[in-house]
Amino acid sequence: MQKPTHTRTFQRLVAGTTINDTTLLATDYLNHFNEMVMYFDMMVDMPEMLEEARAWRPMSYQEHFEESVFPEKDLAIWAYEQAPVAFRGPFDELIVALDQQVNLSLVQVEESLREGEKEVLRIVVEIASRELQSLISKASAVINGHVLEDENKANADESGAETMKQADIDSLFD
Repeated sequence: MQKPTHTRTFQRLVAGTTINDTTLLATDYLNHFNEMVMYFDMMVDMPEMLEEARAWRPMSYQEHFEESVFPEKDLAIWAYEQAPVAFRGPFDELIVALDQQVNLSLVQVEESLREGEKEVLRIVVEIASRELQSLISKASAVINGHVLEDENKANADESGAETMKQADIDSLFD
């Protein structure tokens, strides 16, 4: 199946930028979530970082770039809207999972801080950080042209994208 002309046009427009010319997505958006990983990583030794983390709010891809100093921010927003569904769908699903994981992790950290058990807090923030990093890595893989699939799906993709099974993605980060 041939790609729509507007997608191919955007693929040409993003050439030479940090926006992926296959997926039309930029890894710069993931910095929004890397910020939370940093907060969680510091919370054991600096519990006051919880206040900074609480101030964090989910941002859509477009909102992130609208507030960004990213040089090609307008192009990033326009290209995202033309991103092939083979990438945009899984990417958007991962972003929802990231937002949910951040919220869940914050609740767990707050409970651990109330209990005052430093070792429990250490475990909770390590798990939170690891879970977020795993989801960020998967989102990065999608941005860079890998379609994540369930184990029981066929390994074919009509867009020509390199398709990786979940186990293959996970093994990259072991």
